Amino acid sequence: MVAVTGAGVVRACPPEGASGIDRRSRLSMREFIEEYALPQRPVIVTDATRDWPAMHRFSFAFFRERYGSLAKTVRGRRHTLAEAIDLIQTSTPESPAPYPFNLNVETCFPELLADLSPELAFGRLDRVNHPMLPRVLLRGTEVYELFFGGRGAAFPHVHFDALCLHTQITQIIGSKEFLLYPPEQGRYMYPRPDNPKVSQVEFTAPDLARFPLFAHAQPIVGTVHQGETIFFPARWWHTTRIHEPCLSLGKVQLNGANWDLFADDVEAFWKPGHPWFALAARGYLAGLGRVLELQERLM
Repeated sequence: MVAVTGAGVVRACPPEGASGIDRRSRLSMREFIEEYALPQRPVIVTDATRDWPAMHRFSFAFFRERYGSLAKTVRGRRHTLAEAIDLIQTSTPESPAPYPFNLNVETCFPELLADLSPELAFGRLDRVNHPMLPRVLLRGTEVYELFFGGRGAAFPHVHFDALCLHTQITQIIGSKEFLLYPPEQGRYMYPRPDNPKVSQVEFTAPDLARFPLFAHAQPIVGTVHQGETIFFPARWWHTTRIHEPCLSLGKVQLNGANWDLFADDVEAFWKPGHPWFALAARGYLAGLGRVLELQERLM
């Protein structure tokens, strides 16, 4: 749903009565699998990361001091992390900090992985980190990312994640608002011809003359607060809005529910330039999926 401001600018907003996302604490693995993973439902887990050292150690000052020289280009402008943090701390809706300012943890901060543990695995096995899954098959995505964002920033496009992976996002500093759309609402999203996982609609100011069906999209909305983790399944369209300075950890997830979708996308990713590798990868993942299912049944 959309609203028109007094200035005549169309803005996205959740519809009246938009349903929320379940919030759960002390959620067992069995409950998670039966109530959320298998039926493909999102959930906010409020206490899964209470023992992470990152919750006590990470701050904007920590990253400015130790990693301030790291740089990233966002929307055509290059910023160091120190510059981005300064902009984040003064960010406003009228002049938001660059977003998404996201950095690969394994590349930029590998020594911090120990602070992001114990690992959360939304299945009996952490399939994405399984030793039998070669990382080359995850090309096109990153397993761990830190997202730095400021008040007034928003992810510009509704999308779902590469390789049909599940997503978990933990708020380490501040909060973030999530708008999620189930897969069947893809008919309202106007996927890009070159990337059908990304909507053509500019979420913060949708052009309903070009994309009229987007007005029918009905998100479920939830805010993830500091120390909480949201899980949402593969192919759920989503976007985010930020109302205060925040730092989030995003991690992709694999389990039995999205394994075949993942294998199909891996094959499609490699097929244009390396068709024989694509075929071999698809066959390997089919066999590996059966092995992992057996391991999980024996756990």
